[in-house]
Amino acid sequence: MDLRIVTYNIRHSRGIDDQADLQRIASVLDSLNADIICLQEVDRSLPRSSFSYQAEHLASGLGFQFAFYANFGVLLAGMGNAILSRYPLYSTWNITLPFAGESRGLLHTVADTPAGPLTVFCTHWGLSARQRAEQTIVTASKVREATGNIVLCGDLNAASSSAEIISLLEHTELLDAGPAEALTYPADAPTVKIDYVLASPSLLPISSAIYSQSASDHHPVFADFRIDHHQLSDIVTG
Repeated sequence: MDLRIVTYNIRHSRGIDDQADLQRIASVLDSLNADIICLQEVDRSLPRSSFSYQAEHLASGLGFQFAFYANFGVLLAGMGNAILSRYPLYSTWNITLPFAGESRGLLHTVADTPAGPLTVFCTHWGLSARQRAEQTIVTASKVREATGNIVLCGDLNAASSSAEIISLLEHTELLDAGPAEALTYPADAPTVKIDYVLASPSLLPISSAIYSQSASDHHPVFADFRIDHHQLSDIVTG
């Protein structure tokens, strides 16, 4: 079977025109025709986004299930990461990553796909290299605890040549499934790749690209994978 995985920092639906419009984000997601979507900077019940529960709204529009965790906020209101899935989700949890200033988290869930379970991590790393170095250690540790097919997606705030990304790949054996030269930020004049779809070697990448848009200041990245019956058998029995 084929799977399309997307990562997208939606900046609480504020586009490059500085206007918040969740419907524009929904239109982008609809166009991408993904199976699993990892979102960052997702609001729940905040005034700047008209008190919308953005993860629920976007998932409902696609007919998807979702997992969401607010890494900082007050009571039920806050901002965090979300995972939207065409397939049922289970075993969902979130951990707080080391941070200074704005809280950061690693959201985990398992999607029950027709090819078997797919472990999905969604994260948004910090702005300083020192924070990211600490976040890399925790993220890599949690990824190594997972088994089978794994994807780790997010806005990692680090270029592919950075020590943090190199360390993450070395310590998890994940592969960068996104287009190597695709710049994702800022959307109006991209200069750097900081948004990633990383996957275990058991997932066969067949294509990837960025999707140019103006609904957020980050371009979404998508990667297509194929899992055949032979691969699935190896994962189950090996």
